[in-house]
Amino acid sequence: MENIWQGVSLVLKKAPNYPQILILELGADHKGDISSLSKLLKPKIGVITNIGEMPVHLEFFKDVAELYQEKANLISNLSQDGFGVLNYDNPKIYGFKNLTQAKVISYGFKEGADVRISDFKIIPEENLAASSMYFRIEYQGNAIPFQTKNVIGKNYAYAILCAVCVGLILEMNLVEIVEELKDYQGVNSRARLLKGVNQSWIIDDSYNASPLATEYALDLLDILPAQRKIFVFGDMLELGTITEQAHRYIGRLIVKNNIDILVTIGEYSKFTDDEVLKQGFNQDNLFHFQNSQDASD
Repeated sequence: MENIWQGVSLVLKKAPNYPQILILELGADHKGDISSLSKLLKPKIGVITNIGEMPVHLEFFKDVAELYQEKANLISNLSQDGFGVLNYDNPKIYGFKNLTQAKVISYGFKEGADVRISDFKIIPEENLAASSMYFRIEYQGNAIPFQTKNVIGKNYAYAILCAVCVGLILEMNLVEIVEELKDYQGVNSRARLLKGVNQSWIIDDSYNASPLATEYALDLLDILPAQRKIFVFGDMLELGTITEQAHRYIGRLIVKNNIDILVTIGEYSKFTDDEVLKQGFNQDNLFHFQNSQDASD
């Protein structure tokens, strides 16, 4: 009742702090989800982050191409005076520019992106929680250095680029945007550095793993210095027909990234176990459990 009353009050008289900008995340579990939501909401700006070669939420789609087609609806439904923000590093996503009459601004690490990251590096500290990420943001011939504290990893760099693009569309200047982003904080369970026991550190990346997110986590684990690296890996869900392929792919990355000890949990991660052993991983350093409680014990 309180919510209804507030809604009626806002219709009659807008509150002084009524938001000017509404940011919404559109997700797709089934064909038609993005299409119907974007037609309903009529967004002025559509941002596509990334879709991995082995994307999550594929369970109810025929194949990867159909999922890409569904995600593209956010861009194709933009009006002529709207803006699409597209990941230049993913050619399929950047190709969405051909589906709209809206203006398009691209972002990425590769040469050619409208808003680009260069000189990217992660700067580890002995106290890992104090580690930082440094890069330069380039736009229209201007380049501004940017450094984050407690937020590291390529996934966050991409998120920051998306924010820069939206800020530019909203007529903020690059210096102003970078200043506003200096206190940016990451989200829980996404590449968060936590102090563990016995001089250990935990990279908590436990939120709803996908192949791409897991790849970013392994990259970060590879970069940060340690005497021993332990990777704890649970099942990646909602992958449909590519479930086995995706879990085997992660197995190859684990070996490539020189993980010392591997702990896997669940049914699908057995494919990962099989793959790492095929790649020469030491079986004595592999531990498998049915559930996280058994692993914890």
